[in-house]
Amino acid sequence: MANLVFIKGRGCEVGTFDYLMHGFETALTWYNILFAFVGVLIGTAVGVLPGIGPMSGVALLIPVTASITGGLPPEQAATSAIILLAGVYYGAMYGGSTTSILLNTPGESSSVVTTLDGYQMAKKGRAGSALSISAIGSFVGGIVTLIAMIALAQPLSTIAIKFGPAEYFSLMLLGLAAVSGLAGKSVTKALIMTVCGLLIGTIGIDNVSGIARFTFDIPWLYQGVEFLTIAVGLFALGEVFKTILEKDEDDGEIAKINNLIPSKEEFKESAGPIARGRS
Repeated sequence: MANLVFIKGRGCEVGTFDYLMHGFETALTWYNILFAFVGVLIGTAVGVLPGIGPMSGVALLIPVTASITGGLPPEQAATSAIILLAGVYYGAMYGGSTTSILLNTPGESSSVVTTLDGYQMAKKGRAGSALSISAIGSFVGGIVTLIAMIALAQPLSTIAIKFGPAEYFSLMLLGLAAVSGLAGKSVTKALIMTVCGLLIGTIGIDNVSGIARFTFDIPWLYQGVEFLTIAVGLFALGEVFKTILEKDEDDGEIAKINNLIPSKEEFKESAGPIARGRS
């Protein structure tokens, strides 16, 4: 099934499946399951806050993790802390979709696309179904990614080591060409968007030469322009200005989320996009 790792001096061999079984044996203890639940709960709350993101949430919660797992033995504390932080990361990755669907404000960069369809469903009174479909897609994507990582980690790492400047340039050129070709019917607009994205991406300090590019001696531009900042500004500010101009808060009642179980038709409609997005 998997490549074997030989341990010299012991005369035994351990496979990937054995490592997985040992990992499940450790992770499925009651206190580690509790830590995972607490981590996912905290991570979901962190992901709802726009602009923080999973990595920032994990960094901010390291002291909290140390205090929670401090009462365990050192060997168990390290494992439980990693499980809790992993729960925070995955919870934050999903939590950003909540504000994307309900408020049209992405909580982090991976939930930007969720605003396009999720917020439209919420406006039609289908916010519960949108949240459920997002959770199902996130779960399926996590499972498929883990299986793919287990099966393809070594072959992909072998190929990645052989990558050089020419291969990286060809890969980036292929990605930009694919984005331009699949962006819509107008190729001109797609090329303009691609070029504008490349120009914005050049702002900041060059990683290779260390030269500041297009910063105009402004310290805030030395780190470049973050994608999440642009996304939050584009969606959140637009929604705020729209609410102010149209006074949406005075026109109707606050909608309630009643049904969290998608219908059969919604399952059928979402099965294809979930499979394509996670493949």
